[in-house]
Amino acid sequence: MELMESFNPMFLPSKNKPKTIKPRKRPITRAEGRKVRRDKKYPVKIMLTSQQRKAIRILAHKAGVCPTVYCTELLKKGLLREYNYPERDYPSNSQLCFPAKLEEDYRKLLFRYSIKWDCSLKRAAHRIFMTMLDLEMEGATLDELSERL
Repeated sequence: MELMESFNPMFLPSKNKPKTIKPRKRPITRAEGRKVRRDKKYPVKIMLTSQQRKAIRILAHKAGVCPTVYCTELLKKGLLREYNYPERDYPSNSQLCFPAKLEEDYRKLLFRYSIKWDCSLKRAAHRIFMTMLDLEMEGATLDELSERL
């Protein structure tokens, strides 16, 4: 009597082939040529007081965006304008901040301002952002700001 073959592959006789183990890929480091995204964004923290933070949250809510996007847009508008930004008190001991995420071109502009004013990127961002925020809180929209400046 002959044995019938099973339809279930689990019951078929196994082929005794040794399994080949693939070597694990090691991660590529930056020194070896890892690519950087073109649209990479650099975070810049803007130090704020609690009243300023509340004002930003309210204005961002009115604009229908999150505070990070609002801060980024306002800082970008300020960076593109040729304006004499006044000196500001910098709340260096504050733990409250909002990030602004800038593309490389905007970060280079911010770096130029920081060299011009001989300060850090954070201080330069704070100086520009607070001037723009004051103009925004006066009731002007971002489009009206471009006409004023």
